[in-house]
Amino acid sequence: MVNRLLGTLVALATFSTLTLLGLADTRPAKATTAPIWGMFSAPSSPVPADLCRPASNVKSVVLEFSWSRVEGTQGVFDDAYLDSRAGAANAFRTAGCSVVLSFGIHHAPGWIMSKPNAKYIDNHGQTSSITDLPNLYWNTATGTGTIRTEAQDYISHVLSRIGTNWYAVRAGGGYLGELDFPPCNSGYSNCWYAFDDAAAASDPVPGWKPGNASPNGEAQRFWNWYSAQTVNYQTWIVAAIRTGGYLGLIHMLYPGWGCRSTDITTIIANNLGGTTPSDCYRGMDHAQQVNAVADWSVTVYGTWGDDTRSNAAVFDLHSLAQAHSLRVGYENAGPGSDTKATNLVANCRTVAADWCGYIRYTDPGVSTFEAAIAP
Repeated sequence: MVNRLLGTLVALATFSTLTLLGLADTRPAKATTAPIWGMFSAPSSPVPADLCRPASNVKSVVLEFSWSRVEGTQGVFDDAYLDSRAGAANAFRTAGCSVVLSFGIHHAPGWIMSKPNAKYIDNHGQTSSITDLPNLYWNTATGTGTIRTEAQDYISHVLSRIGTNWYAVRAGGGYLGELDFPPCNSGYSNCWYAFDDAAAASDPVPGWKPGNASPNGEAQRFWNWYSAQTVNYQTWIVAAIRTGGYLGLIHMLYPGWGCRSTDITTIIANNLGGTTPSDCYRGMDHAQQVNAVADWSVTVYGTWGDDTRSNAAVFDLHSLAQAHSLRVGYENAGPGSDTKATNLVANCRTVAADWCGYIRYTDPGVSTFEAAIAP
């Protein structure tokens, strides 16, 4: 009973709370000294039975869901579909593979997207062209009918229906399910998605836009507010998953190269205008995000695991994770290729990643990936 209670505290409490309670550091250890090698299928296709390939050392698979597929009508869940996916997960486990769950909340149903402020709007007045990406970052209100509460209900229903026996669950909620704001619409650049009414309610510099003069530090204040909103969401999504009853590993998806301290200094000096790196206006402040992780079962998971530059995100994220004794995981930037497969495997071994997956099993390079990880 004591061990179970302590495990729950580790999963749910923050570092500061545990320190105040005087509890020892009992964060979960890595299960293995070598990466667990994983594989992705195409999300829109039936789950292939041969996705699990333990003979070639592929011992984990990603099972992807879509919110719009599961709850096409508000409050009406396609449990037959969920049950069929649960059956596929059990078949993978029987075949010798662990399973990672992706909720797919970044593919929201139409009834969510028709709610007020459900879509991101940028400083050019453009609504994001990603038509099923819900504005979960700025819609922070909770309660009946709110976007975050509807997302919570979806997560909780999935977990209650198909269980919590997952190696990990994926979290991010932005574009491609990662922790970021959307990319610019075609023909636009320097797009800051903080101009819908929900965002305006907390804007510290009303009326100011990136590129305007900043006589009173407006650019700095805007950046602090904008980048912090991804941290707000990160904290919320972890809590939502825990509220749903899952206390295991969470793969928090950090995309791209990241907006680093030197970038931040430069863009603020330029009033967030001009040629701001896309990783900055998309909110990829990896240092701030990782430093804010307060759940020891969160894995710092990079989605550009095949980058081989000396200052690649693979190594930057690894350094940030090490500072907090957090696990790291990676996948390659899709679509796959022989080069990406080779680089991904090498990088994952270099940083002793906990989990390392190839996108996707139908892409070129899958045989190279399997050859590189062969036992």
